[in-house]
Order: sequence, then C-alpha cells, then structure tokens
Amino acid sequence: MCESPITRSTMEKCFLCGLERTKEFLELQKRLPVHLRNVLYQVRKNSVRETVLQQAEKRGDDWKKTIMHRILPISELPLVDAQYHNERMKNLYKRNKANKKKKGKYPTEIENAMVSIYCFLEDSFGVSWG
Repeated sequence: MCESPITRSTMEKCFLCGLERTKEFLELQKRLPVHLRNVLYQVRKNSVRETVLQQAEKRGDDWKKTIMHRILPISELPLVDAQYHNERMKNLYKRNKANKKKKGKYPTEIENAMVSIYCFLEDSFGVSWG
C-alpha cells in the first residue's frame, strides 16, 4: 500500500488556547448565530508570532508560559497552518486582571487604619490634619 508523503505539518488546534478543531466543535459553531461563533483564523503573516510573543510577555501570567511553550519551537506559524480563535486573540490584548491596578476608593480597612494613625498623631504631637 502506498501512502502519500506528508509535505507539510499542520496544526489542528488554536495555538493560543489549545482547543482542537473537531467535527463536534464545527457542528456546534454552525448552530450558533454568526456573531457568537468562535471562528478559527489561519495565521497568514510571519509577524504574528513575534506580536503574540510580545503580548504574552506583557501579560506575565500562566497563559504567557503556555503560549510561549506552544509557539517558541515553531519558527514560522504560517508554514504549519497555525490557527487561532479570534476571541482568544482579543483576550491576549486585554490587560491581565491580576496585574491590573485597581481604581477607586481604598478599602474600608485602610481608611479606618489611616484615621487611627491621624488621631494618634494629633493626640501625640498636636498636629491637625484638616
């Protein structure tokens, strides 16, 4: 029996999340409205690899390690037919919530502690805060 040689390697998974493109996945996507589908896009440019690595580096979380583990060994993503989910690519560019600085008021515990400190300083040194 003669088999045709494989001349090109292919990636059947999203290189960002690792989700495999199966028949079940494709069937499920077809049932969803177009705006809710988790479409897999083909990587067409070599620059995508460097851009993704830079964004992953900025994140500095566990996902960064996973992404780097998946794509560092691959020199050119288009040659291996690399694919990605558009939603995952968008999430890559969103700021990591763990590294995000919180805005707004201080927590109540800190406010209470600061009031205690100000009262102590006023009583001890006669300093007025306000």
